[in-house]
Amino acid sequence: MLEEATKARDEGNLEYYIDLMFKVENFYLEQARVLINQARFLDASALFIEAEAVNYEMKAYLQEILDLLSNNGSEDQELKESIQQLKNLVSTNAEFEEAFSYFLKGQDYKLNRNPGTACGYFKQAHELFETLGSEHNKKIYNLYADYSKAMEKGSSGLESMMLGNFNAAKASFQHAQLFFGEVEEELPPLDDNLEDQFLYQVLHQSLPIDINGCEILYCLADARDQLSHGNYSEAAKQFSVLADLYQQNIQKMKGTMISEAIMHFSVGDYYNFLGYSYLAEGEALREQERWDEALQRYAEVKDVWKKGAAAYLKSGHPQGLANQEFFINEISKLSELYVKRCKEDKDQKTQIQELKNQIQTMIDSMSKSGFTVNNVNEVNSIIKQNVEILQKLETNIKESIKADLLSRLDGIPLPNEKREHIRNEANKLITSNKKGNEFMEDVKVFTDDLKNIISNVGDIAKPLMPFVKAISLLI
Repeated sequence: MLEEATKARDEGNLEYYIDLMFKVENFYLEQARVLINQARFLDASALFIEAEAVNYEMKAYLQEILDLLSNNGSEDQELKESIQQLKNLVSTNAEFEEAFSYFLKGQDYKLNRNPGTACGYFKQAHELFETLGSEHNKKIYNLYADYSKAMEKGSSGLESMMLGNFNAAKASFQHAQLFFGEVEEELPPLDDNLEDQFLYQVLHQSLPIDINGCEILYCLADARDQLSHGNYSEAAKQFSVLADLYQQNIQKMKGTMISEAIMHFSVGDYYNFLGYSYLAEGEALREQERWDEALQRYAEVKDVWKKGAAAYLKSGHPQGLANQEFFINEISKLSELYVKRCKEDKDQKTQIQELKNQIQTMIDSMSKSGFTVNNVNEVNSIIKQNVEILQKLETNIKESIKADLLSRLDGIPLPNEKREHIRNEANKLITSNKKGNEFMEDVKVFTDDLKNIISNVGDIAKPLMPFVKAISLLI
């Protein structure tokens, strides 16, 4: 068709040329509309740019004719005016198509989680639509100027949220809601006689979803803010609200021009938020030490995210495929992080409780033994005192063995065999590294041994008796 149009232009057949070029433009725009419904915004933007180029080519050719008429001194004012009007029309069409191509690019980058770049395109679209609206006083241009501004604010909120600046994100989403509300108030009802039917249809179908989506994003920013601060119960509520809002959005999409790809993507998002609500509930239950309930919630997260990953895969959209991979990784992380931490917390709490029970048993036992004990600090104090006493006792026993036993042992008329046995066992005690009960047990064995020797050898061992009695009193 372009070749035919070029031939008509070369032959000077202006009317046929213009007719063919408008048909080429409409072909591009019709194809773009199909792609828009499939959420293939970047491809649709490229077709709008092609349509823009068609109009600029017509504009250049019409300017050539006007220059030619002027140079030839034509006085056909009516012809000049009609060509000028036609030139103005194709110029306006080109400017609109440029503005809409920027708007579509913004949509594509927003959908693909690149909100910073999306902001730039929405800003350019807003400025161009605003200029068109002021120059031509056409309602549809003003509506799309405000719509682009709302999308710019929404994208700015997304960027802030991705950077972890949740308060700035919430402020941007509130601004976006304000602009969306203004567009909604000014949007006329659909009418078969309404000019620019498709553009109005886009607004009627997209605006309720975008308004709902902006509310969703505000809740998401707040939910993530709560989750990052460990306010798990509040985060769970917000993620639950998000899931409900997404269900509403999915219902609104049914019966519209919205593609199956977008529907599946939205279902994936629904399961995404539902999973996070369960995860936050699980964390809240873990903090409340309701371990089994928490583990059950984590298991439900796993099931929900599996469904979400499958929905993202069905969308066939590049970002959907990326989200599918992300949630498969998150499912693995559930076991590695959340489930493991819950079980470790449970085990640690059990161990702490067992230790508390042991300490309480010790306190009860010491209380029965006559010690006044109310807490662990008092237990520690008593134990410390007793350790010091025991250390002094061990030292006194060793000194007594030296002074009261070994120094007199040679003067006692014992059989050599018995004397050397006593000497060896006594030296073992003096050089022993044992402490506390172990040492005192060895001392008891030694004194019992001495008692047996005294009993066996008779009166000759009586000089050992004072030492045995003294040691027996100490132990």
